[in-house]
Amino acid sequence: LSPSDPHARARMEQFISVEQSYFTPGAMKIIYQLYFNKMAGKPADMAVVEQGRGEVKRVLDIVSKTLDKHPYLSGDSFSLAEISWMPYLEYLQAAGAGDLITAHASVGDWWKRISARPSWHKTTGK
Repeated sequence: LSPSDPHARARMEQFISVEQSYFTPGAMKIIYQLYFNKMAGKPADMAVVEQGRGEVKRVLDIVSKTLDKHPYLSGDSFSLAEISWMPYLEYLQAAGAGDLITAHASVGDWWKRISARPSWHKTTGK
């Protein structure tokens, strides 16, 4: 799940870092407010949701530029980079914020490809 090509491996590492440093903090603002708070019977703080949406949108605007050129974050093959993004993308969908994923055709297509994998269906019980 790690590319042997040094440039592809570097892209994989870069996008793992982007997920951890920039994508997940904003995504979790949305997920906590719209998903976990709902489960706990608490109201969502929509100001926090909107802040998270802005952060996620900025990151996906950048990610889409790579996915416009390549089918996967590291290039031509599925890698650990996709695996690091998948849980947060799944939770965004479950939280009702899937429009952020589909706002860019390339990101939406990427999500369809990676979430259709049999291993993901087994992991999520779908």
